[in-house]
Amino acid sequence: MKILFVVDQFPKLSETFVLNQITGLIDQGHEVEILAQKPRSKEVFHEDIKKYSLINKTIYYNVPSKKEDILKESFRFLFNKFFNNPILLFKSLNFLKYGKEALYLRHILVLKDLISEKRPLEYDIIHCHFGPNGLLATILRDLGIIKGKVYTTFHGYDMTTYLKYRGNNIYNFLFSKGDVFLPISDFWKQKLKTLGCEESKIMIHPMGVDINKFSPVKSKLKGTIKLLSVARFVEKKGIKFAIDAVSKLINEGYDVEYSIIGDGPLKAELQTQVANSNTQDRIKFLGWKKQEDAILLIERSDIFLAPSIIGADGDMEGIPVVLMEAMAMQKVVISTYHSGIPELIINNENGFLVPEKDSDAIYEKIKFIIENDKYTEKICYSARESIEDKHNITTLNKKLERLFESVV
Repeated sequence: MKILFVVDQFPKLSETFVLNQITGLIDQGHEVEILAQKPRSKEVFHEDIKKYSLINKTIYYNVPSKKEDILKESFRFLFNKFFNNPILLFKSLNFLKYGKEALYLRHILVLKDLISEKRPLEYDIIHCHFGPNGLLATILRDLGIIKGKVYTTFHGYDMTTYLKYRGNNIYNFLFSKGDVFLPISDFWKQKLKTLGCEESKIMIHPMGVDINKFSPVKSKLKGTIKLLSVARFVEKKGIKFAIDAVSKLINEGYDVEYSIIGDGPLKAELQTQVANSNTQDRIKFLGWKKQEDAILLIERSDIFLAPSIIGADGDMEGIPVVLMEAMAMQKVVISTYHSGIPELIINNENGFLVPEKDSDAIYEKIKFIIENDKYTEKICYSARESIEDKHNITTLNKKLERLFESVV
């Protein structure tokens, strides 16, 4: 099959789940292209970007950062290009009703770049990650610029903060025109139904990891206990609650170290929090790491923390793929009763769950694990087994392939 992935920015270091699907489908013999914006900042990228020559397979479009520039460029293009084609011009302008801000003119700017492409824009499958990209793809298809069945995967922010700012009707066109919808959890399936998506079009398709990349490495839980998180520094990741818990342990004399991989807008605030607790020698910020380097750090850790919360703006997680990576390596994982995470972690069976925003509960759980290391052995084995059974990317990509073939 010829498959187009429609994503936001590409490559994006924090979205290994997209990369794993792309490379998996290439390995299965399919022709893959990517439609995306270029990254706005320089990042280190995963080795697979080069190995699979993915930059050469990417069609880039550009969107100005300022709202007024988006307006000017969009309308200039429309009237210059379609002055003699009033039907297409009217259809393009009509689609603006599906967005409340100038940002939604981005579909016109994508149209501008795609029209200049010499290659045929016909695909068997157009696979969109995140709802706004599904809407973008259905608009472009309705305009006759791209062709193919549109599948849309929903993850988290596209079902929470995006709806808060755009309204619950923003996906009406997508729901009516899109072909298949793939929420990553039952939690988001139920949300799609409440928004008016036809249930017969919904199929849960979770994210997964390459089991072969994550060999089991037993947590030692002796000597210095190494804790680890991997996250963007945004509110919904709940990192400040983990810092509070670990700082309390350190100040009580527990021999623990906490490393945090990531970056983001809350970095300065989190660094100040660590400084105020006088734990800078034990809590370290490592910045973003390539997947290969992150794997090594997970391997050397004992306990993995993912204290996700609902942000003040309503933003929520999907199911963090990095949790699956840690579980595949038989690490002790602590997360929260949040979004679809309880569909991945069964408390006291393959990991531990605590209430959101509860530093004391995280503290107590870490303390319990340290003092009852034998208790966690079976839990760690079960963690690996649950990933092998339900979140093996190879199995999931074959399932995705069958889903694609069923409607081609």
